[in-house]
Amino acid sequence: MRNASAFEEFAGIAAYLDERMPSPHEMRATIPRIVEESKTNSNAHMRYPEGAFLNTYIAPHLNGYLLEQMGLNADEACRSLLSESYESLGGISSASPARQEKHPFHKEMVGPASMLKIWHGEDLKKKEPATQPCPDLALRAPFPHACVVEGKYFVKETQRAAETELVKTIYEAAYYLGLPSLEETKTHPAWQYDYACVIAYDTSDTGVLIQAWRELDERVRSACWEGGNVYVMILPITEG
Repeated sequence: MRNASAFEEFAGIAAYLDERMPSPHEMRATIPRIVEESKTNSNAHMRYPEGAFLNTYIAPHLNGYLLEQMGLNADEACRSLLSESYESLGGISSASPARQEKHPFHKEMVGPASMLKIWHGEDLKKKEPATQPCPDLALRAPFPHACVVEGKYFVKETQRAAETELVKTIYEAAYYLGLPSLEETKTHPAWQYDYACVIAYDTSDTGVLIQAWRELDERVRSACWEGGNVYVMILPITEG
């Protein structure tokens, strides 16, 4: 094991989150309601399904883990957790995890021709030829294992969709982790991470995303952690 302490910590986070997640059926009913309600209030960070999922369930429970399982005080737990929506999270997150410097490659997996279109400003979906990376969440000191977090709220039912989403999500986590370190500035936290963590929730009735992960060659699953420092947790956790 590359780092048994970090692995055990992330496994502990996975178990802690799993105990506090609603069932897939309940999640499918709750998230659309949160999104719809946010359209008539000031909760802009809840106006899309993944934001509603991360800001309702993941960020608050990560804060709970830091307090209850790590023994951090409220200020320490707040400092440890970075979130894109930190300004709307009621003091449980201290800053955005956005990287202060731009990078020539975007997080999406694209071929050379598509990348050149982005660099030349010819891709109408990309506002800038270079990107400012920003993971969904991140953990930093006093949490002992600096980690970027890529969240995913998965709602489809097909194997093909699950396999595609799995590859894209793990790739994004590895992309963030692979970016060069940067020192802290007055406006941005340091970009200095040792690990990446995928936190995905599978709302499908048959657990197709969970199945897609389990059916990967064991050498690939092992390489995510042993060679890539990427911990993959797919909720809800089921036996078998």
